[in-house]
Amino acid sequence: MGLKAMKVVISAPKRDQGTAHIAEAMHAPLRQLSAAVSGEYGGNIEHLWVELELVPSDADRRSAWSFRFQKRVSPRSLAAELPKAEYHNVGHYSVRPDYFALAAVAPEKVSRYLMELIYESTAVLEKRQKQLGGFNVEGFRVQMRQAIEAVESSR
Repeated sequence: MGLKAMKVVISAPKRDQGTAHIAEAMHAPLRQLSAAVSGEYGGNIEHLWVELELVPSDADRRSAWSFRFQKRVSPRSLAAELPKAEYHNVGHYSVRPDYFALAAVAPEKVSRYLMELIYESTAVLEKRQKQLGGFNVEGFRVQMRQAIEAVESSR
């Protein structure tokens, strides 16, 4: 029996008036990145959902969502990206930029900046590798690095 391909969804489903333009600009690159890093990496993780938080006021109320691995889950805020269904073996977490640093990034470099933050966030998978049962984190991160380069060079 072959390995089961992991489906990755990286999205920015929530935004506010000040970040709506960033979320819109990130929609296509994040879809491309998600498709490029979906694949077979072994282990028991079947879905990886990464939510890019683009609502600064959320930072006043709570921390970014830490990594969780769940045997069964229904999507919340990623619902626009995913069909309504029950999913199994799902890893999910959120990434929140430093909004002051983001404001200082030149508009043409925002996409790269945010994708680099997402890449850096995947280090959490190394810490959870045992829980993910043989998931090839190194291979996944190499693929993500290459995918970011490809997405950025196609823009």
